[in-house]
Amino acid sequence: MAVYSETDRASLSLEMTTSTDNALVSYVCYKGDYYVSTETNFMHRIDPKTLKTLDKVDWTKFIAVNGAIAHPHYDPDGTAYNMGNSYGKHGSAYNIIRVPPQKLDSCETLEGAQVICSITPVDKKRPSYYHSFGMTENYVVFIEQPAKIDLMKILIAPLTGKVFSEAMSWAPEQNSIFHIANKRTRSEEH
Repeated sequence: MAVYSETDRASLSLEMTTSTDNALVSYVCYKGDYYVSTETNFMHRIDPKTLKTLDKVDWTKFIAVNGAIAHPHYDPDGTAYNMGNSYGKHGSAYNIIRVPPQKLDSCETLEGAQVICSITPVDKKRPSYYHSFGMTENYVVFIEQPAKIDLMKILIAPLTGKVFSEAMSWAPEQNSIFHIANKRTRSEEH
């Protein structure tokens, strides 16, 4: 298990492409606040009554991930779990993120968020694309599938004028792998 430190977070600030802040995928709740979200590092905190944008929030300011998906899951107490990728000096990783259920200060957004478990991809240069994950009371279930993202193509996309979909491929030789992470011990079970 490779959980990244504060120092590592700085090295993960590698900006492979300019991330969109067009939060059009989903709305989510963290610590009682509502956000509109997409699958990048940006979300927008909104007023649920007026739908006005209150803040633009960047996951990378709080934890060592390059982005997070737009479909978190919740424990009954409001603790949120999400997944995000990291790309940096350690290679790539799938990270399980835990966001505490309550604020300590009314101005908080994602303070206290933690990467509780990192899963190493079968191919660190071509991690799998994913849109969601599963969760039970005690476990997070992540499926690493043959839908691959070529990190080198993402990295050079701004120079070549390519789009994200051109960095995706199908690897039929790779079987789907079910990863199970224990939420309490914060480790992957084998």
